[in-house]
Amino acid sequence: MKVLLKQTVGIDVAQNELVVSLGRMDEQIRIEVYAYKVFPNTKKGFSSLVSWVNKQTSINNRSTVRNGSYRSLP
Repeated sequence: MKVLLKQTVGIDVAQNELVVSLGRMDEQIRIEVYAYKVFPNTKKGFSSLVSWVNKQTSINNRSTVRNGSYRSLP
Protein backbone atom coordinates (compact mmCIF):
# COMPACT_ATOMS: atom_id res chain seq x y z
CA MET A 1 0.00 0.00 0.00
CA LYS A 2 1.33 3.43 -0.96
CA VAL A 3 1.68 5.99 1.79
CA LEU A 4 0.69 9.44 0.60
CA LEU A 5 2.91 12.23 1.81
CA LYS A 6 1.09 15.08 0.12
CA GLN A 7 -2.03 15.86 -1.88
CA THR A 8 -2.50 19.13 -3.73
CA VAL A 9 -5.14 20.95 -5.71
CA GLY A 10 -4.38 23.50 -8.42
CA ILE A 11 -7.15 25.83 -9.56
CA ASP A 12 -6.97 28.13 -12.56
CA VAL A 13 -9.64 30.77 -11.98
CA ALA A 14 -11.14 32.44 -15.04
CA GLN A 15 -14.18 34.64 -15.41
CA ASN A 16 -16.45 31.78 -16.54
CA GLU A 17 -14.75 28.62 -15.33
CA LEU A 18 -12.57 26.95 -12.71
CA VAL A 19 -10.05 24.46 -14.11
CA VAL A 20 -8.99 22.04 -11.37
CA SER A 21 -6.13 19.51 -11.21
CA LEU A 22 -5.40 17.14 -8.33
CA GLY A 23 -1.92 15.82 -7.57
CA ARG A 24 -0.26 13.60 -5.00
CA MET A 25 3.18 12.52 -3.83
CA ASP A 26 3.92 9.14 -2.23
CA GLU A 27 6.71 7.91 0.05
CA GLN A 28 8.87 7.09 -3.00
CA ILE A 29 8.60 10.81 -3.93
CA ARG A 30 6.62 9.86 -7.04
CA ILE A 31 4.47 12.76 -8.19
CA GLU A 32 1.25 12.13 -10.08
CA VAL A 33 -1.46 14.43 -11.44
CA TYR A 34 -4.39 12.05 -11.19
CA ALA A 35 -7.56 14.03 -11.80
CA TYR A 36 -8.70 17.03 -13.84
CA LYS A 37 -12.09 18.70 -14.23
CA VAL A 38 -13.63 22.02 -15.31
CA PHE A 39 -16.41 23.70 -13.30
CA PRO A 40 -18.46 26.83 -14.00
CA ASN A 41 -17.30 29.86 -11.97
CA THR A 42 -20.58 30.15 -10.05
CA LYS A 43 -21.74 29.31 -6.52
CA LYS A 44 -23.14 26.01 -7.79
CA GLY A 45 -19.91 25.30 -9.66
CA PHE A 46 -17.86 25.95 -6.51
CA SER A 47 -20.11 23.61 -4.51
CA SER A 48 -19.62 20.94 -7.18
CA LEU A 49 -15.86 21.49 -7.08
CA VAL A 50 -15.77 21.03 -3.29
CA SER A 51 -17.81 17.84 -3.49
CA TRP A 52 -15.66 16.45 -6.30
CA VAL A 53 -12.36 17.21 -4.50
CA ASN A 54 -13.59 15.55 -1.30
CA LYS A 55 -14.62 12.42 -3.26
CA GLN A 56 -11.33 12.26 -5.17
CA THR A 57 -8.91 12.67 -2.25
CA SER A 58 -7.72 10.02 0.20
CA ILE A 59 -9.83 9.71 3.34
CA ASN A 60 -6.65 9.00 5.37
CA ASN A 61 -4.86 12.17 4.33
CA ARG A 62 -7.54 14.72 3.51
CA SER A 63 -8.69 18.18 4.41
CA THR A 64 -12.26 19.11 3.63
CA VAL A 65 -13.47 22.35 2.14
CA ARG A 66 -16.77 23.70 3.42
CA ASN A 67 -18.34 27.08 2.76
CA GLY A 68 -15.07 28.39 1.33
CA SER A 69 -12.95 27.53 4.39
CA TYR A 70 -10.54 24.65 4.83
CA ARG A 71 -10.77 22.29 7.80
CA SER A 72 -8.62 19.29 8.65
CA LEU A 73 -10.38 16.02 9.34
CA PRO A 74 -9.70 14.35 12.69
